[in-house]
Amino acid sequence: NLLHGGRVKEEQEVDSNSDEESQTEPMLEDIMDAMDKELRTSSLQESFRRFTPQSDTNKDQPEDASEEVDIDLNLVQSILESCTIQQGMPGPASNILHDMG
Repeated sequence: NLLHGGRVKEEQEVDSNSDEESQTEPMLEDIMDAMDKELRTSSLQESFRRFTPQSDTNKDQPEDASEEVDIDLNLVQSILESCTIQQGMPGPASNILHDMG
């Protein structure tokens, strides 16, 4: 039966696709681990702005490197710095802002 043969072929294709995905997942994890290792030795994390404590009781405590990073503030700051460097010329930051409206 041709229909049955077609189903078997489709199932084999699905199985081969899942095998390819399972082979790429470990490779992706290896790449991510290598990137994490490289970032741990860099000073990049020190450049991020962090949330400031809201209460006065935390002023006496030293600033902890594990404080949460203010992602929104860092994003806006990076985009504004990029726009400044572009000096009114087209570039990634102005293109992103243009697409946002």
